[in-house]
Amino acid sequence: MSFETDSQIEGVLIKNKPLILNPDTQRFLEQRGFGEWEKNKFILKPFESLYLLHTGKLTIFKGKKKIDFDSLLQICKQQDEHILTKFLVYRDLRARGMLLKMDLDLVQTLEFMIRGI
Repeated sequence: MSFETDSQIEGVLIKNKPLILNPDTQRFLEQRGFGEWEKNKFILKPFESLYLLHTGKLTIFKGKKKIDFDSLLQICKQQDEHILTKFLVYRDLRARGMLLKMDLDLVQTLEFMIRGI
């Protein structure tokens, strides 16, 4: 599987968290700096799922319903009012090839910059 192929990554929203269930896809994404393991579940960060959905690489379902970008953005906004800004910064960094893995410190720094504290 590669981003250059037409392979589609499938995920599900469980408790408003985007999960990837397929083990091969989990490894593929993890090798490319996406997602993290939480209690034996591979979860994408909200800005990662928005990025992958925006680029057409991810299809995400809530139950049997396919979720589009705007719907996922609204779901993410309920948990983080700055998610759109985080997504835009993340998308820009990925497009420039500058980002492989966004760790907690970088996320906290980004939140600091967004809020202007």
